[in-house]
Amino acid sequence: MKNVPQVTVNECAKQLELIYSKCIEKKVSFSYVLAPFLWGPPGIGKSTVVKELGEFLSKKYHKQINLLDLRLYEYNPVDLKGIPYKDESSTFTTWLMPKILDFDRSDDVINILFLDELLSAKESVQAVGLQIVLDRKIDQYVLPDNTIVIAASNRKEDRSFTTNMSMALANRFSHYDVVSNPGEWKAYAYEKHLDPRIVAFLSFHPSYLSEDIKDAGYAFSSPRSWEKVSNLISLFDDLSEIQSSIASYIGEGTAMEFLPRLRQTLQQGVPCVRCAITQRRIRRQHDLQDYAPQI
Repeated sequence: MKNVPQVTVNECAKQLELIYSKCIEKKVSFSYVLAPFLWGPPGIGKSTVVKELGEFLSKKYHKQINLLDLRLYEYNPVDLKGIPYKDESSTFTTWLMPKILDFDRSDDVINILFLDELLSAKESVQAVGLQIVLDRKIDQYVLPDNTIVIAASNRKEDRSFTTNMSMALANRFSHYDVVSNPGEWKAYAYEKHLDPRIVAFLSFHPSYLSEDIKDAGYAFSSPRSWEKVSNLISLFDDLSEIQSSIASYIGEGTAMEFLPRLRQTLQQGVPCVRCAITQRRIRRQHDLQDYAPQI
């Protein structure tokens, strides 16, 4: 993306952690800084950034995190704006706000409102969502100061149903182009106990971690799809039964490379040497990070 910094999932999370930590320590509203907009292809880890931010703030400041993930393309304007009704004097119309926006305003809580796929929503819904981001309110309802607002969307080149963002609107956000990183994903896979055969394969073939969507079909590899493949193969002892399903997760081209190597590790009496080496490397890197000095 033009003039937008490329960051990995971890780098993006670290930047947001630094910014919102300062807001908490300086005792200023989260609206003091621009709301971040995360760009990236499907499955790259944009929602992971938001979850990691919440976990970090909860652990560091001992606060309860209320994360509301709104996929705006699923909503109509009335779902966010509420239902109109007459006031007690039957003179004016007011709005009955939806329960989903009833955020906790107490000091020991941090709310995170994640407006995912913002540019894929209907224009009428976008208008309501953008009012939340820009003005931090919907008509009479005002977001509490302890609410972090984050938006995200796929990019035009991702062949997604997204609308263009005006320059006036773009200037109201900070922008991050989120990209995959094989090293980060390996550490994530180790922490989540993903199948070591997948980790070993991607360690030796990192280009298969995230496929270029411009050249991909409907099935393509991404950090998210590999995690789901790990879940899938954990259910079966005989993986020959689900070869087509594995290909349906990551695409036939990637599966043609992955499946033969997977079969090699399943041959009786043949240990998965690459898996063991990969696990030891990741474990060592993970341990070193735990004891690394904070600079």
